[in-house]
Amino acid sequence: MTENHVQDQQKSYVLHELTSKDLKELMGVNPVMIFQTGATEQHGPHLPIGTDSYIGEELIKRIAKHLKGKIPFLIAPPLQFGASSHHINKNFPGTMSVQLDTYIQLIVELCDSLIRQGFKKIFILNSHGGNHDPLKVAIRTIRDQTAEALVALGSYYDVAGECITMIRESGSGGAAHAGELETSCMLVIKPETVFPERFIRQVPKWKSKYLLVDMQKGGKINLAQHFYEFTPTGMVGDATLASNEKGEQFLKEITKMLCEAIIDFSKWERGQLTE
Repeated sequence: MTENHVQDQQKSYVLHELTSKDLKELMGVNPVMIFQTGATEQHGPHLPIGTDSYIGEELIKRIAKHLKGKIPFLIAPPLQFGASSHHINKNFPGTMSVQLDTYIQLIVELCDSLIRQGFKKIFILNSHGGNHDPLKVAIRTIRDQTAEALVALGSYYDVAGECITMIRESGSGGAAHAGELETSCMLVIKPETVFPERFIRQVPKWKSKYLLVDMQKGGKINLAQHFYEFTPTGMVGDATLASNEKGEQFLKEITKMLCEAIIDFSKWERGQLTE
């Protein structure tokens, strides 16, 4: 069965909606399994606890529409809990987190279960900053355990960093956590959960340029900190610059960049990654 024929016959791209028989047929065209990792954590006074997960899931929906008919792919169930211990605080409650070693092991075991059934390409689409480092450890662990599969990590704010920087108006610190970027996106995705009357600009005045916290314009030295140490509201950024129009622009360009990355990843083969 050809790749195009399989895609034409495919009723769904969502793993939960398919049968084992469907999947067995799809295995022959080596689909990319897209696995979205988010979080359940506080996002200041104006955004919902599920912000990171909502953004990731919206990107997945848009990606699926763009990738349909272009490459074989599947969408794994999203992981809505992540490494968020740095957000746990009684002043801004709601965060649900797992320990770093637990999170790493969970990712390793979930990916391993797919690999042992023959899935050879897994693209982890991450939408929470706290997940990025443990996810890097997880994909390294997977690589050390198997040479049969490719497991890649792409955090949306990194993959699409260039276009995000071009759209945003805030300086360093303006798009760190619940700031211009995330707030704009949530105004599009789930506006009923957003409180515009609570929008503020909360950007810490760091004593060192190396400590700046921002998705694209952060400091160059890492320091593990808890959010309550440098923000009284739980947010860091400039929500006052957020808008629905800007949110749609962010989502459109991020989706485009992610689709380009996933299509490129679909062509990768172990042992053939250099010329």
